[in-house]
Amino acid sequence: TPNGTFVSMGVYSDGSYDVPPGIIFSYPVTCENGSWSIVPGLPINEFS
Repeated sequence: TPNGTFVSMGVYSDGSYDVPPGIIFSYPVTCENGSWSIVPGLPINEFS
C-alpha cells in the first residue's frame, strides 16, 4: 500500500482491537514486500 494508506483485509487476529486471537477478521492493514501488518490505534466508533 502507498505510504500513509491502508486497506481492509480479512486476516488472522492477533488480539488487536479486542478481537479474540486466531479468528479471521477484517482489519485495517498495510502491505509491503508480500507481508501485511495490522494498523494499530485507529479510533473505533459506531460507524466503524
